[in-house]
This record gives sequence, structure tokens and C-alpha cells, in this order.
Amino acid sequence: MTPGTAAKRRGETTRTRMLEAGVEPFARFGPDGISTRELAKMAGVNSAAIAYHFGGKENYYCEVVRYIIETRTRPIFDIVKKTMDELKRVGGDRKAAGRLLVGLVSSLIETVTLNPRTRVMPGIFAREQLHPTKAFDIIHKEAILKMETALSELIAAATGSKPGAPEVIVKAHALIGQVMVFNVGADVLRIRLGHSVMGKKESAFVAGVAAEMTARFVGIETGTRKKGTL
Repeated sequence: MTPGTAAKRRGETTRTRMLEAGVEPFARFGPDGISTRELAKMAGVNSAAIAYHFGGKENYYCEVVRYIIETRTRPIFDIVKKTMDELKRVGGDRKAAGRLLVGLVSSLIETVTLNPRTRVMPGIFAREQLHPTKAFDIIHKEAILKMETALSELIAAATGSKPGAPEVIVKAHALIGQVMVFNVGADVLRIRLGHSVMGKKESAFVAGVAAEMTARFVGIETGTRKKGTL
């Protein structure tokens, strides 16, 4: 390994460590609620490193948001991709498309309730809706739009509508909101249900109830039953 290659790898390692270190503080405080000096301290670097690697705090925040989408949402979009591949296979079978839609929402809710690492997303996403920064376009194009497009296609295939129909888009948006509520409110729901942990059994039950709600909300009959009981 040449000295230049070694230096490049060290730089990439430092950059990745800084991105990971920025997740929690930005999720908790937002870009305006924490200083560059505090961010640098949390990342274990000096303040100049933020300017060197990212060009300043604003770009650092944007890159952390992109990093969150690439890492924290990977399990979510892996499920989405698998579902959309299956949608192509079932063609125009509306009942099959309905089952895929309900199964997708169920799987997403199971994933977010069981995976605490996804909890940083709703706070940042909601803050960007209320007080947009440069990161808003990143979130919209790389996360929200991708999810809305997939859900719209599934809803349209299950109901015989067009993916771009206003009603379909609104329903897709509402389903995203449902998943986000279960994400950020997983612990509140756990406490309300009287459980010390949100385990696989509890998560499957919650996802099953949400799946039934999804079918009724969209107006489809899938013949599926909720998974498990508590």
C-alpha cells in the first residue's frame, strides 16, 4: 500500500466516524441546536476537521442526513425493493398486489418497532418538514419520494387506479405517516400494551393489526389475517 493510499483510507475512516458521530446530536438538536465545536468534540476531532472533510457545519449536516438514509433506512428499502420486484412478477393480479401492499406495511412496521437504530429518522424528517434546510431535498428525493412512489404503485395495482391519481398519492402519504408513527412511538405503544420489551411476538401482533387497518384504509380485500395474539 502506497503512502497516498494509506492516507486516503485514513481520511475515509475519519469521515465515516464523523458521519456516525453526527447522527445522534443532529437528530436530537438539529443543525441550529448544536455548535461546530460541540460536534467536533463528539466526533473526537478538532473543529477544523469538519471544514476539511465537509466544508462546514451545513454540509456536514446534509451529509449526515444522507448517511442516515443510506444506513439506517437500508433494511427498510431492501424490503421495498423485494416487494416491488414481486409486484412485477404478479402482473395485473389485483388481489396479489393487495397482499403485497399489506405485507409491505406490516414488514415495515415490524422492522421499525424492532430496530431502535431507525428511531433517528422521524425527528429529522419531521423537523425538515417544519423548518426546511438544504437537507430537505435530500430527504424528499432519496427517501420520501422513493417510498411514496412504491406505495402509490402498489395501491394503484391493488385498486385498479393510476399511481399518479391524487387519491392514491394521499393514501400513500398517509401510510408513510403510519409507519413513522409506529417508529417514533414504539416505546409508548410498548408501555401502553404493558410489555417490558417490544420483542418479535409483540411486534408481529402490532404489525398484523396495522396490516388489517391498511387493507380497510385502502379499500381492498386480501384474505390475510393478523399475525399472532398477545
